[in-house]
Amino acid sequence: LLLLEGSGHRIEDNELLDADWLASYAAAIQITGSNHRVRHNRIADAGRSAINVDWKLTGFALPGVEIAYNEITGFGALNTDLGGLYLCCRMDLTGTRIHHNRVHDGIAFSPFWDVAGIYLDLNTYNAAIDHNVVYGLPGDRVRALKAGNEFDTALEQIHHNTFVHAMDLGGRISASNNLFLANT
Repeated sequence: LLLLEGSGHRIEDNELLDADWLASYAAAIQITGSNHRVRHNRIADAGRSAINVDWKLTGFALPGVEIAYNEITGFGALNTDLGGLYLCCRMDLTGTRIHHNRVHDGIAFSPFWDVAGIYLDLNTYNAAIDHNVVYGLPGDRVRALKAGNEFDTALEQIHHNTFVHAMDLGGRISASNNLFLANT
């Protein structure tokens, strides 16, 4: 497991395999702090999420973080209600960008719970999500992207993605040039 704390650190060009077989929130990469770069990594086979950002460690803001050019596969083997990239809860992502990631071939531990490629859970807001590809997620309740919030001033920026699954969106969204299977 890799934990980013403080400010301005980089996790780049790594292969991270077989993480979190306790099925907890301790993903292969756990991000706290600000202005980090998580780029060009391959993360495969995780009990829950591959990259996790959790308000209990981070607080309610994740400023200036870049999550880019990662390949994320084989997540969700032992848990439910998760994403390859999972960010939760009520966090302001202003200045954080999630881009050019390839999220694919997750594992559905249970067909009755959600599996998402990119999951902004419980009012996480002001995300910039662009140029990602999400495909090959199993089950009936899969979503390429789950995002939504209840804040009038929040705005999700979702542009130039390819989502080969339905999306689950709510709140204020700015979206353009996305390819997707369906929107529910």
